[in-house]
Amino acid sequence: MVDVLLVHPDAEVRAAMRALLRTRFPDLTIRDANGSPREAQEAAVVVNADDLLRPIAARLTSASPHLASLTERQREIAHMVAVGARNKQVAYALGIRGSTVKNHLSVIFRLLRVADRAELMSLAHREGWPLRTTP
Repeated sequence: MVDVLLVHPDAEVRAAMRALLRTRFPDLTIRDANGSPREAQEAAVVVNADDLLRPIAARLTSASPHLASLTERQREIAHMVAVGARNKQVAYALGIRGSTVKNHLSVIFRLLRVADRAELMSLAHREGWPLRTTP
């Protein structure tokens, strides 16, 4: 039995959602939907990524004036790092190289005026970024 079935047409979005879920719930069995009606019946939870991402994106862009200065990709990476994802996890989830994540983080740290991941997490907490994948 699959615990979580991810539904979204974009493989990058599904990968990011999978990485976020795994950072909070490492023991979950997570699969991408293949379109079979039966698989949805067999899953404990079916997650439509758009249903989760819309309110998060809206809150991210309105929660912090700092986030407005970042590109969409930088916001994705900043959020994933703020919830504890490591560079390799971010790279895998977004289908990019680890060195690309490192370069993005250098820019993110400079733009947000933070020195490291710990300060990024602290800023995220202070500004009310939605850091949990569950209510």
